Amino acid sequence: STTLAFEPASTSTNVNSTLSLDIVLDPGTGSTANQVSFVKLSIGFDPAKFTTLVTDSLAPNTSSLNNLTSILEDPLYESGKASISLSIGADPTKVVTKKTKIAILKLKALAATADNPSSITFNGATNSVTQVLSIASADQTSENVLSTTTPAVITISGQATTTPAPTSKPTGTTPTPPPAGTTTTPPPS
Repeated sequence: STTLAFEPASTSTNVNSTLSLDIVLDPGTGSTANQVSFVKLSIGFDPAKFTTLVTDSLAPNTSSLNNLTSILEDPLYESGKASISLSIGADPTKVVTKKTKIAILKLKALAATADNPSSITFNGATNSVTQVLSIASADQTSENVLSTTTPAVITISGQATTTPAPTSKPTGTTPTPPPAGTTTTPPPS
């Protein structure tokens, strides 16, 4: 019953700007709620539209409301991908049982999306699977309890800025000196 979503689910940014998205985990409610102890985030995006930052593109939310702050696998950044594994640590009383902002994703926008917004998703491919584990008695040890993911849809405006090359020589007010061997008469005063 656990879901993962980006917040906001739909937003816009500009070329060369940093986009920041919250990653929110909802373990469900009632008798079907999970007791989340581990999350592996595997995120995919269009490498022509976004790139990761030099540091901290994907990091746990350090708020006291989040217990998934132990990093089991350091952030890994590849072209079009970012991943990290987070845990509650050794204390089973810290399981996540309510909707919580667990991490923050920051990407730099590279190119405008025109009329076709770009999606940022949680991967479900074989080697890069987003995974959520629960220690609830009804859940198996290695059972992925993630049921639904919600992508973020991003519109990027603007163009990459470049310095224009000069098109002609600048015209100034500096007079051209007379050819050598000529004399000039100063203007009357």
